[in-house]
Amino acid sequence: MTAIEYWGRMSRRSMLRSAGVMGAGLSAAALIGCSGSTKDTPATQAPAGASGGAFVRKGTIRQGAGKVSEAFDPALMLSTGPTYWGLWGNLALTAGKQDYKLQPSLVEAWEVKSPTEIALKVRKGVFFHDKAPTNGREMNASDVAYSLMRHAALLDKEKVALYPRRTNFRFMTEAVATDANTVTLKMSAPNSAILNGMADMRTPIMPVESKDTGFTDPSKVVGTGPYMIKQLDNAGNGTLVVNPKYWEKGLPKAAEVTKQSFDTYQANTASFIGDTIDYLTMTNQPWSEVQAVGKARPDAARLTWDYGYIHYLRFNNKKPLFADERVRRALTLVIDGKAIGDAFYGELASPTGPLVSTWTNEAIPASEIVKRPGWNPATREADIAEAKKLMEAAGFKEGEISAAIMVFNTPVHPANSERVRAQWLRVWPKIKITLDGPVDSGPFNQRLAAGTFDMMAYSNLPTTDGAVEFQNFYASDGSRNYGSFADPEVDKLCAAAIQEFDIAKRGALIKQAEEIVINKSPIISYYYAKQVSYVTPKWAGYEGYPGPGGQGGADMVEACKFVSLK
Repeated sequence: MTAIEYWGRMSRRSMLRSAGVMGAGLSAAALIGCSGSTKDTPATQAPAGASGGAFVRKGTIRQGAGKVSEAFDPALMLSTGPTYWGLWGNLALTAGKQDYKLQPSLVEAWEVKSPTEIALKVRKGVFFHDKAPTNGREMNASDVAYSLMRHAALLDKEKVALYPRRTNFRFMTEAVATDANTVTLKMSAPNSAILNGMADMRTPIMPVESKDTGFTDPSKVVGTGPYMIKQLDNAGNGTLVVNPKYWEKGLPKAAEVTKQSFDTYQANTASFIGDTIDYLTMTNQPWSEVQAVGKARPDAARLTWDYGYIHYLRFNNKKPLFADERVRRALTLVIDGKAIGDAFYGELASPTGPLVSTWTNEAIPASEIVKRPGWNPATREADIAEAKKLMEAAGFKEGEISAAIMVFNTPVHPANSERVRAQWLRVWPKIKITLDGPVDSGPFNQRLAAGTFDMMAYSNLPTTDGAVEFQNFYASDGSRNYGSFADPEVDKLCAAAIQEFDIAKRGALIKQAEEIVINKSPIISYYYAKQVSYVTPKWAGYEGYPGPGGQGGADMVEACKFVSLK
């Protein structure tokens, strides 16, 4: 039974405790490779925590990460936040890595009062880090309510566009601490996925003191997580030590974590090969580099698992050129997504439509996507002919348009963008496309919010619910609708899906909306990529932790609390 079905059946007084399955979660099981092997084999789920008892924490986990170019504000951060907050923070709820079940975390139970009101029971005996500004005080309902309100952008209505997870909490009007351990969520309409939205790895719980201290000074950033900041600079270099009051008994197992921040992926990779960091996440690096690392570090285990990391190009519909549906559709029809994916990711790339195909209930399946333009070689000539007609009808007979692609700063996006430009040039030699970037995370987010781009090349980690994922991307007010796409029928279908508690009907509504998006072409979704990481042989205890219910490299960060060092 899914979480959605639970919602539909629970009475007002029924309490839910770690039982609901994540709605229509991602497909495929986690895989883990034997040390030095290039063949991945199935893994088993690691335990959610130790059973307690005396033990000695020992050793240092050495992490590498990209250079931080934004404040450590979890409500605003794009890509770097989870790799830090996963160590020093916790979520209200979590998603099971293999079975998608909602698991209690800082919220230990919830009660459905009505279709538009939920009571969250906040866990007692959880303490913030024993340093300013919280000084080791106990977490309470006010902290949870404040955090949910911030993530939902309800405390900063002048800058709503800056909050990329806000529509995880669609229809929520208020989160109120009704006593020290109870938060009441109030909604203007039912939301069948709001609990799933809280399990997004990018929505940790913050102390209320952070509204005064902010997040620009890392020494004042605190959470409830297994590690606390001893020293950290604004680029992300530093040391974290064990939180002695951590609430999950027997965790973490290592004594400290060091963080090294690298300007380039090449430097990060070299550090792993040189054995100065313990694991390497390679989702944004080419398959050739993945293979090269395996040869350079035959002692390391390679982990691969399936999840919804979608790579795409998005048009800014507020620009007059791309407000024309014919131009967008023409540019989309000529793109060979399979060729782009194969050239960079090789066997790690898989076909997807506008909603990543791993959402098996809501998304149009990959078996259907491969019959569509961009994936079907049998229709390539006809697709190009249709694209030329559309471009001519829009007033550009020879494709003589000029525009720039704002490129995010990971290696995959310049490579994808170069290949997109080359494919367009083969059809329209007079087209003028420039690459703007690569652009770091902080300024990239600011430009997304301001809409100061023509097109943008990016990728997104998934949320924890397929309907939420779709509406975040394509509803007119969706928090990831960076291109300002707007279609009243899509809005209507998204709202209906979020309010629908029948899993089959919910999936049908999203598929109907996805067909509209395909025809309107606000996005060119090339492919989705599997997650791949290498792990030092010095680690034990993480096996099976990363999985399809998780969200990319942040899985490896969270897994660090389970790691014992040999």
